[in-house]
Amino acid sequence: MLDAEDEQRRRREQERRKRVSGHAGDIAGNQAEIEQLTARIAELRADCARHLAAIVADGVSEAQAAEMTGRELREVKAAVKAEAGQKAPVPKKRSAAKSAASAAPAAA
Repeated sequence: MLDAEDEQRRRREQERRKRVSGHAGDIAGNQAEIEQLTARIAELRADCARHLAAIVADGVSEAQAAEMTGRELREVKAAVKAEAGQKAPVPKKRSAAKSAASAAPAAA
């Protein structure tokens, strides 16, 4: 009789472990999907920002762009600023050797 109870207890424990493992696998799958969707949302937000900046670049005021798209004015301004920042050339840093060389004659 004890052997039958032990066997039943082991079977229940095995089933419980299987359920727990299944739930953990589902959670991992959900997390991966959340990460993919989060990345896609970021892409869509960036796309919207580019479109907002394009609207303003076409001569529509930031206030009008905000009104026609249902965005807040600060969102439109941020999108325009971000897009302008991406298109602005990045100034090249002078090398340390060039900086030292140009500073030496000035010191003399």
